[in-house]
Amino acid sequence: MKKIVILLTTILISVSAFAQNTRWFQSTAFAYREAYSSTWSDWQPSNVKICFDFTNQTITIYSPQVQIYKVIRQVPAPKDNSGYQEKYLVMDPNGFYYYVRLRIENSGYSQLYVDANDASIVYNVRRI
Repeated sequence: MKKIVILLTTILISVSAFAQNTRWFQSTAFAYREAYSSTWSDWQPSNVKICFDFTNQTITIYSPQVQIYKVIRQVPAPKDNSGYQEKYLVMDPNGFYYYVRLRIENSGYSQLYVDANDASIVYNVRRI
């Protein structure tokens, strides 16, 4: 009986460790902003999946034009009492650098930002 409990515990730990290496999100809407503008576009409906794959160090946005970003490193995100952020310096296949930010409000509302030098995109997302 003791061996079965140890085996089941080991399996559960392994499964939870694997599950934490990949996080999936589904977008519900997106907006964009040009660098020279301080205003965001109107929200547009969106239904794309987004995968944070920490095993392969990639963030993939399955939009009509798939966006694949290689995670270079996690960077400190601004502190905020209304929620928390994860921020990553990433690189696309063409060698361009971006920042990807995942913002999770205390209320559970979440947004994913992709920030470039000339524009930003924000997705309203929910974890799936």
